[in-house]
Amino acid sequence: MIRVIGAGLIFLAVSGFGLSLSDRLKKRCERLDAYISMLVEITSMIRWNELTVKQIAETLSERKELAGICFLKPLSELCERGVPFPKAWKTSVDGDKSITSEEKKLLYEIGATLGSTDKQGQLSAMELYRERLERMLSEQREKYAVKGRMYRSLGITAGAMIGIIMI
Repeated sequence: MIRVIGAGLIFLAVSGFGLSLSDRLKKRCERLDAYISMLVEITSMIRWNELTVKQIAETLSERKELAGICFLKPLSELCERGVPFPKAWKTSVDGDKSITSEEKKLLYEIGATLGSTDKQGQLSAMELYRERLERMLSEQREKYAVKGRMYRSLGITAGAMIGIIMI
């Protein structure tokens, strides 16, 4: 009886590991999609409202549809305390441990660009960053379609094999 329970627990653990790897890929797709939405919001704020970077940070942190972007709330708080925007952006991005190094590099560039040029320069830069994010998202979706299924299948299959061997 103990062997069956142990085999079941191992099956669940290995299957769960495969599912978590797949879920990590899915969450990255969701994060990249949220970054694209963020850039669309920033672009419209610059184009139509001509908001300052502090106002942009505050507005972004209040948007419910961008709640999945964890660094926006600390960014707004740092700007409220008077930290210069580029430093606040970098500190906030560094504080979000879910962001990959590739994403961080691009986000650093975005933060450095905001407020550093005239309106048209910022709009052009945001468009380029959006295109880069869309390319990254497309690649990540392909990766998730292939590797996500593989991780789930291998996790469940390996868990079942190990469980059967233990019994």
